[in-house]
Amino acid sequence: MPIKRLALFIRFSPPRRGFFILQVLTAVLCQPQSNLRAALPPQTITTPGRILDSLDQPIPFTAIHNLNLRMWTLSDDDGYFRIPIRSSASDTLLVERIGYRPQRFLARPEDDFLLLSLMAHAITLAPLEVTGARHQHAASVSMRADHPPEQGHSDHHSILRQLPGLTLRSYGGPAGISNLSIDGGPASHTRVLLDGFELTNAQNGETDLSQLPTPMIQEVEYLPFEPQSLGSGSLDGTVRLLPRTQTNGIGVSFGSYGHQSVSGSAALARDGFRGSLFGGIRRDEGNYPVEWRERAFIRQNNDFFQVFAGFQGQILLTPEVAFRWLVLNSEQDRGVAGQVWSPNTLSRRDDRLLLAGGQLAWQSRFGSGRGQFVFRLNEDHFDDAIHARRSDHELSTWQGRLDQAFRLHHSLDLYTGLHLQRESVISSELNPDPRSRVGFQLQPRWRPRETIQVQVELDAEIQRSRHPLFDQCLSLSINPQWPLLGRFTIHTASRVRLPTFNDLYWIPGGNPDLKAETARVLTLNSSHPYARNGNLQLQFQVKESENLIQWMPSQSYWQPTNIDSASRTSMKVTWQQDLPALHLELFAHVTHARSRYQVSGPHYDKALRYAPLWTGNLGIRWTPAASILRLEGHYIDERIAMYSYPLDAILPAVWTWTAAFGQTLDLKPMTFTLSLVCDNLLDIHYDTILGYPEPGRTWRLTLQTSIH
Repeated sequence: MPIKRLALFIRFSPPRRGFFILQVLTAVLCQPQSNLRAALPPQTITTPGRILDSLDQPIPFTAIHNLNLRMWTLSDDDGYFRIPIRSSASDTLLVERIGYRPQRFLARPEDDFLLLSLMAHAITLAPLEVTGARHQHAASVSMRADHPPEQGHSDHHSILRQLPGLTLRSYGGPAGISNLSIDGGPASHTRVLLDGFELTNAQNGETDLSQLPTPMIQEVEYLPFEPQSLGSGSLDGTVRLLPRTQTNGIGVSFGSYGHQSVSGSAALARDGFRGSLFGGIRRDEGNYPVEWRERAFIRQNNDFFQVFAGFQGQILLTPEVAFRWLVLNSEQDRGVAGQVWSPNTLSRRDDRLLLAGGQLAWQSRFGSGRGQFVFRLNEDHFDDAIHARRSDHELSTWQGRLDQAFRLHHSLDLYTGLHLQRESVISSELNPDPRSRVGFQLQPRWRPRETIQVQVELDAEIQRSRHPLFDQCLSLSINPQWPLLGRFTIHTASRVRLPTFNDLYWIPGGNPDLKAETARVLTLNSSHPYARNGNLQLQFQVKESENLIQWMPSQSYWQPTNIDSASRTSMKVTWQQDLPALHLELFAHVTHARSRYQVSGPHYDKALRYAPLWTGNLGIRWTPAASILRLEGHYIDERIAMYSYPLDAILPAVWTWTAAFGQTLDLKPMTFTLSLVCDNLLDIHYDTILGYPEPGRTWRLTLQTSIH
């Protein structure tokens, strides 16, 4: 593989050079605070936000200009944006879109989230100052978390655990495959998007987050319901990963268990065009101490090597048409350490993710529209040295979609969609025929009053050799705009998920007679802002599943089977409070998710495997001047890992803590950001998947530089 040849030429800095770097960093951090503050320019701001129209619908590809720096950015297809890089307090920002009145406002460091509303018809207005707010987004029910670089990072846990109900299941350490679960459901029930492009692997229905470079992700958003895309597995919800805004700069990091990485990016901005190239290398020796049956030893063969590169950008073709794209190639070479009671010091896995996607958005007299294409290639090669066998898998996926909105009346919109997808697998373990699917979508939205919206969604999907599939959902949103009442949403839906290639054809164990999973979902969501800087969000959800697909032991191997019925009921509470005068932010969330295996037999009425009853997170951030201090705790309740007799195999409940420090120094034309993170502060031994222990206390030191 190319990654192995490249590894022969890659060498990281020797210890003496690393010591010199630490000396320089110490000198910077230890200089007098008066000199440090004197060197600081006005505070740099990277506030996120969303742009909506008068009916609270997102306005895609809206231009946000910094008039002081003569820089710009665009909102994405759902109206989300981050103000132009290097914006400072008191900079004037202009928001404009053909067909809407432009707005001007001042960048302010105290704004946490900007919710902007543009009025239709382009006429000249006097400058308007718009204030930011942490209120719930008006056009969709979602929960989001931001993770700026000065907070530091060690892995994807750092940002994902800030959202309620999300748990990451890993096969242990940096080399372990990592999947995302919502409310204890299967990872195949969670749809993962990167900048709007789907990452779900059709072979197993999951997304391996270890293939995504850690420095690339800055924001994550959880949507409990979203228009489904071709039965791809959004029964439990969708997680949107938003990439970091790339600048001209370099980042290096060192850490526990032999971690070393370097990454860089180069940005280019011209009139109507903005793009960036990025790439990097990461290496982890990855061997760490573990315990099993009162015996302590080093978990071997857990090394990880990653090379990644990409290109992203956006361009305004005309005032009414914009195009954006993302290309990412990520290659990994990793050890396969095996289970703690059956170590494997010889087997290897190398894998690759290639993602190429583009989206064209336009505004016409009929309404807004967009066309999107995605090509995704997943390669996986596993050398099983224990059993002297090799397995190879190559999955290619083509996706296309065309969406157009029509304004039928000032209170009635019709959204239409056409979706195409083709998946093919070349594998040494299965040999299925390619799978093609065509889907249609109708989504009328009625706004009888300014504070009420009713939305109906109808989906139909046609696939060769299978009966047509149908989805439908109904949502009601009420925003009374009264103090403390916030916004209230009721959403009910019927969803479908098709069996994956592995479910149907894996040898041994594949079950070609599997039925498609179906789920009925009821979601109640309310957001309650109190005062200017506080927000309380509540969500109640009931899911009733039929033909739920679960892999169960069958003779000498595992086999997927349809479970007649399973139910899950969850309650989420999320709280945030800012104290600007003290430079403090307090946050917490807790989830109670009760699952029930409703099939007669010895497991009747038990919780589903790996479904915790309680999860939670709490933390505090202190941001004086150009520094940040963060302390965060995460709790996950005990889980059934394996049904057994007379006792089930249980993973115990665990609290883990993270502490982080960050410091930013702006020395024109360069900005330096230093962060130090300690994960698993109390050095707790725990598993997220039975038999695959996670590392103990982990340190990570990161230095990032950007050039203005």
